[in-house]
Amino acid sequence: MSHLRKIMQKLAQHQPAIQQASQRSPDQPGNQSRMHVEAYQKQLVACSPAMLQYELVWLDERIASLQLCLSQEEMLTTAGGPVQVESWLEETRQCKQVLEQTMTLRGVGPALHSHAVASGEHAWELREETIKKLWGWS
Repeated sequence: MSHLRKIMQKLAQHQPAIQQASQRSPDQPGNQSRMHVEAYQKQLVACSPAMLQYELVWLDERIASLQLCLSQEEMLTTAGGPVQVESWLEETRQCKQVLEQTMTLRGVGPALHSHAVASGEHAWELREETIKKLWGWS
């Protein structure tokens, strides 16, 4: 449950930016999600192969957590309801698709061995040196 809580807190941190984006272009449905996916894609450019592999595991864990949230009424209510969680789930799946395309273009496959990830931190945000070392970019 704490893993999902961290994800929900991370998403809540991005809400002000999301609201600003939607105010700039309120007539475009899905604009917020599209902007997030585009920003995610830009972050991937500077990622090393190991960072991309970390992101793949990170996104898989996030998807699993959001799917769990959909099946737990209390978690669903805390997260803002099914529409909100479905929106985050769809956006996360889109990010995963972009990541997989990037990995394919760069000739990077999934990690042979999965290591720990920090639930609230993308590869480019990661502060935990131990996790960086496990993934091979520190």
